[in-house]
Amino acid sequence: MGKYGQIKSGKSSNPFFDDEEDVDDETFLNKAPPRSSSNFSFGSSSNSYGYQNFNNASSQEKTNDTWRDLDDRKEQLMFQKQQIEERTLQSSQRAVGLLYETEEVGISTAEELSRQREQLERTDERLDDINASLRVSERHIQNIKSVFSSIKNYFSKTPEPPKPGGRTTPTTSPNSKETGTSIESSPSSQSLPGPHPGLRVRGIETSERYSPSSIDAQLDDNLGVMGDTITRLKGLAVGLEKELDEQNSLIDRVHMKSEKADWKIQRQNKDMQRLLKK
Repeated sequence: MGKYGQIKSGKSSNPFFDDEEDVDDETFLNKAPPRSSSNFSFGSSSNSYGYQNFNNASSQEKTNDTWRDLDDRKEQLMFQKQQIEERTLQSSQRAVGLLYETEEVGISTAEELSRQREQLERTDERLDDINASLRVSERHIQNIKSVFSSIKNYFSKTPEPPKPGGRTTPTTSPNSKETGTSIESSPSSQSLPGPHPGLRVRGIETSERYSPSSIDAQLDDNLGVMGDTITRLKGLAVGLEKELDEQNSLIDRVHMKSEKADWKIQRQNKDMQRLLKK
């Protein structure tokens, strides 16, 4: 006890220990700051400075990446635009080519219809001649029938006894009508029509197409050519429709005349067969 009392009453040789501040161990440990917080406090200034520099570098890099992405996206969009313009130009050129081919087909159809009309008109004229000839042959058959009837009546009569001083005069057959009738064709020949409306659609010269430098000018040129060609095709279609309607009427007329001629031929054949059987 005396020893501990001397230590307590005397001053300590430790300069960091104050004898007047006598605290127990539990109080000392509670007042001591935590170790982790002390470590963080010592390096807080340096860590914050390094983190700030890192953030600045990261933001600058992100900005550069953003601009780089925007440039890449712009180039990609420009490339896509160029491809779309080229495809559009090629499509318009193909459309112009198809319209030219369609117009050529329409003109060929119009020329073929014009030749067909000439053939139908010649057929109509021939049928008129045939019907006129059948009318003449019908009159001839009727004359032959009258002659055969007169001869039959003459031979079928009983002979009368001769009268004295009289003289029997044989009945003479009536003279047949003259058969020198000229075959007259009915004036049904129609004047040939003028040139078909489709034949006037000429002047398709592909050499007039030029090649402007810009794609927009080429597209405008192709659209203008397409509009003009469609207008001509519309006029050609109207002309073809009118021509077809007229030829349909002509075909109906030819059909009626051919049926009439066929009926006359069959009837005259029957009349000739009856005459030959007598």
